[in-house]
Amino acid sequence: IIVNQVTTAESDQFFRNGKVPVSIVDFANAQCSEYIQHRQHDDLDRQENPLTTAREWTEFLNWFNQLAHEDGQFETTSYPMIQALYTMSKMTLKNIEPYWPLIEVEGWKNLWVVKPSADYCGRGVKVMRNIEDIICNVETATDFRMGRHIVQKYIERPLLIYNTKFDIRQWFLITSVYPLTIWFYKECYLRFSSQPFSLVNLHESIHLTNNAIQRNYSNNRHRDPKLPHENMWHSSKFQDYLNEIGETDKWKTVILPGMKQGIVGAVLASQDEMIDRTNSFELYGADFLLGIDYVPILLEINMGPAMHASTKVTGEICKSGLEDVIKVVLDAKHNPKADTGKFEILYKQELGPRPHHTGDLELLVAGQKIVSDRIIKK
Repeated sequence: IIVNQVTTAESDQFFRNGKVPVSIVDFANAQCSEYIQHRQHDDLDRQENPLTTAREWTEFLNWFNQLAHEDGQFETTSYPMIQALYTMSKMTLKNIEPYWPLIEVEGWKNLWVVKPSADYCGRGVKVMRNIEDIICNVETATDFRMGRHIVQKYIERPLLIYNTKFDIRQWFLITSVYPLTIWFYKECYLRFSSQPFSLVNLHESIHLTNNAIQRNYSNNRHRDPKLPHENMWHSSKFQDYLNEIGETDKWKTVILPGMKQGIVGAVLASQDEMIDRTNSFELYGADFLLGIDYVPILLEINMGPAMHASTKVTGEICKSGLEDVIKVVLDAKHNPKADTGKFEILYKQELGPRPHHTGDLELLVAGQKIVSDRIIKK
């Protein structure tokens, strides 16, 4: 907030007749510095700092919410103090950037996505701003499918098309778990919201781009007519749009490589938990959001994505996609040179030679995890 709001022209207005104490800026900087030291392991050889109490955090969050969501202002402060706070905050953000990869796109409204872990099609998903509301939403869930929730940071600075939010649905196919074999589909599609983007109004029609959600709402009558009536674009249409705005290279140099990297990284991280079963396959739908820098951010991976013709775009791409799945799992299995349609090998794991076992060796590594005092203290 400090870095985004404080400028020479705005400082007098921002710090006039307010009630929020500037001490919360010192608190925020101190917590960030503590986190940086922890990530750099500088906290291992020094005396433990006093733990921040739950009361201190509650007070901080209450003051923060006034600033971010209730038009609150800082208390009257001298200009030198304003500049000192700005300089300190700017330095903190610079130092924390290596350990906060999405710092440029997460924003400062502290919005979070809360979604049931076992549901799909956007059901039960909410964008929330208050930790008490988030906890209440999770604890009061009655549907057994909503018993466990995922809470993830909302991307507050997404790339917008004609002031409208969108995400990208990208298919990939796994035909072997060990060795891991991933196929990537060369086409994908964009899903648009029916309403203009806003960080004030948290309604699902603005923030959830699933077709299952958006089909329940009429398109905003004031939105740009260049947006698709059915709220979907084929990836080729998106590339045409990038060409029109002078960003032609972003698709091949940033977006496509980023999606591929995100899929491989996520699947490799999950490989140990996957069932290794021969003569089987699974089609997945990965959902990506683009930040203002065009870098794709993996939101989630869906098993068994919808493959019906919900719109004209999906009617075309889903038909060819299903046909190409059959080409991969049947034809390519018996003929390595067979046509695989628009699927291409994204990742094929190379396994080293198995170690030669000699004798009945009983090898065991035993140890105990070192627990920081910071974690076990109440």
